[in-house]
This record gives sequence, C-alpha cells and structure tokens, in this order.
Amino acid sequence: MNNLDLSAQETEIVTKRPWVAGLLALLTPGLGHLYNGKVRAALLIFGSMLVIFLLMWFSPLALSYAGMLVLFGLLILLVIGSCIHAVIGTTKRREIPRRFYDRWYVYLVIFVAIGLSFEFILKPIRDHHGRVQFAQSSTSSMSPAISAGQRFTWQRTGAVGHGDIAVFEFPGEPGSLYVFRCVAKPGDQLIVKQGLAYVNGKLIDNEQALQFRNRISTQGPLNPAQMEELGISELHRLPDEGYSGYLTATQALKLKAIPVVNDVKPLFMGADVANDEVFPGDITFPWNVDYYGPLDLPKKGQTVEISMENAVLYRALIQLDNPGTHASDVVGPYTFNHDFYFMMGDNRHNAADSRFRGPVPDYLIRGKLNYVW
Repeated sequence: MNNLDLSAQETEIVTKRPWVAGLLALLTPGLGHLYNGKVRAALLIFGSMLVIFLLMWFSPLALSYAGMLVLFGLLILLVIGSCIHAVIGTTKRREIPRRFYDRWYVYLVIFVAIGLSFEFILKPIRDHHGRVQFAQSSTSSMSPAISAGQRFTWQRTGAVGHGDIAVFEFPGEPGSLYVFRCVAKPGDQLIVKQGLAYVNGKLIDNEQALQFRNRISTQGPLNPAQMEELGISELHRLPDEGYSGYLTATQALKLKAIPVVNDVKPLFMGADVANDEVFPGDITFPWNVDYYGPLDLPKKGQTVEISMENAVLYRALIQLDNPGTHASDVVGPYTFNHDFYFMMGDNRHNAADSRFRGPVPDYLIRGKLNYVW
C-alpha cells in the first residue's frame, strides 16, 4: 500500500497557472521557469541577471551614462522577457508532473534567500569593492550640479583633480560620505574672493554654475509655478516685502525681469568681517565664507616651517597628517606625509564644506562623481 501511494505521489499531475508563473518571474527572474519545471532555464536566467548586476558594479562600461543605460536596458529586457517566456511556457503546457520542490513555501524560501543574499553578501561586496557606486544627495549643497534628492553614480578612485566632484569623508566623521567640488589640490594656494575660488592666482570657478544667497525685493508675492519653471525651490519669505533664496546668476537675471520683482542682490560678507566658525577657527586668520585665505595646501613630502604665525593653521593639519603626533609640540620644519585637498559646494552660501571643516587628507578621498541620473 505504501509503495502504491509513493508511486502515485511521484506521478501527481498539477495544473500550472500562467499568472503565477509571470508573477514569480517578475519577483525574481528565473523563478517562474522553476515553477514550470524548467530548472536549467531558471538557473540560466538568474545567472544572467547576476552577471548584469556585476557588470553594473565592476565593468568600465558602467562608468559612462550611456553604458549604464545599456546595462539597465538589458536588465529590463531580461525581466520582461523572463515574464513573457514563463507565461507562454505555462500556457503551452499547463499540466506537468509535480516536482519535489513544487510547493508555495519553497518558492517563498527561495525568494527570501535571494533577497537576503543580495542584502548581506552581494551588497557589502558592491559597497566595499565595487568600482561603480550608487548614491543619492540628501542636501542642496551642490546645487545646481546635484539637487537635493537626485541620484548619481560615482567611481572609486584616489585621483581627484581641479573641478572634479569628489566623494570623501571629513576628518572625525567616519562612514559619512560627502560630495563637494575639489577646488584646490596639494601644493596649491587657495584664495576665495566674494565667494569665488582662485587657485595660484587664477579664477578656477565657473561663476554661472554657482549659487549664492540673494535678497529679492518684491512688490507682492512670487508665483510658485513661475519659480518652479526657473528651478528655484528654496525661497524664504522675509518679514518685510521680499524673499531670500539661493540663486545662480542666470536665475537672478530672470527674476529681475519679472514685473513684481524690484531688485535681486547677492548677500556677500565683507572682506574685513571675521567668522570664527570657518577653519581654523582662530582670530589669527580673520576669514569668512566669502573671503578666505590665502591657504597653502600641504603636499606629500613638502616641508613647512611651523612658526608662531601659522601654528594654529598647520598644527590642525599635522594632527590629521600624523594622528600619533602631539601637534602642539611641533616647532620648526615639518614634512607632510599626506596630500591635502580643499572641497567647496557649488551652493556657496549653503554648504558646510572645507571652509568650515578644513582640508581633506588623501586617505579620506573615496572617489569622484561620474554622472547624475
């Protein structure tokens, strides 16, 4: 009796539903084919999906926007094709012998196992070793290049040059990644005048691509729809008639052309106004966000004479250059072991960048931006 029952169980015929096959294939490409009893096809499809993900994370093709679109296109085609093929396969052959794994809870376990594998195995591999990384901006400090909420990709590299949008950590903030533009490299002298960066005596900024805080004098309220058309999102109503907001030079000109607007003026600090919140935070260097420097960025192998005049500035950098050194004891010549970079946000009046946190040593550079989605 037991043998007869076992034989009957092995040859049990089950009816497959096309919509179930399509749903399983949509949740995890290959799972719909497993439902149809096509084990080899299931492994091939799932393996193809894994290969595409690996190409997104490690392939040079993913370094370009066009290349990433191609890979995303392949992934979408794989998912859609897998769904269609699974549904068609079920429609053509709806009754098949039940396999030993053909139980709803088995598919659930497979789905959960794949999800956990991506979260705790593949994702850590991507985050720690992937050549291409995916991220999302949480602030408008790099606006208009990167707006708040925009997604972008960046590549792991220690080679960051003038104008590159770098991905890095600030000293004392491990694990927190920041995205700012590199305006000065090791060995450069940086001076900021009226919010614009000059490196070795030359203007390095594209003024049209930067935002500054402006006061907007008006005769009445601004039209929100009109502001949205101009790409202006951060406006604050002032107690009197008018607004304050972060604008590019082009946006400011367009605002001035609106009849209800009387005037638009950028709000710069004076060259003689000291702000002790900016690096190095000492009255010896009476700098502010709009007028900063001159600051000489240390270069690896460069020897700097530490004197009473520059002690406050360079001892802070020495502490980063060699954490085991008691910087307060350093007097006279000091040779730096690391390169230092100066990072600034394109939204110059709304970015807590190197003007506040100081230069960034090379060992905290993680990479640079590729493109914004």
